[in-house]
Amino acid sequence: MIHFFSMGGGINVILKAETIGTLWGVPITNSLIMTWLVMALIFIFVFFVNRRISLVPGKLQASLEWAV
Repeated sequence: MIHFFSMGGGINVILKAETIGTLWGVPITNSLIMTWLVMALIFIFVFFVNRRISLVPGKLQASLEWAV
């Protein structure tokens, strides 16, 4: 959220995550849900890539190993 102040001429930026709800007293925010989603996508990607690892790498495996 950005607030513009006419008197001071400055910009106030608030970087607080929005609370969507609570689960057992723990606040669930929009950034927490996005973090869980990204983690799930990374785990799924690693699971499928890990199943295809071989001793003699193919093009995909060689490019991933090069990137790492």
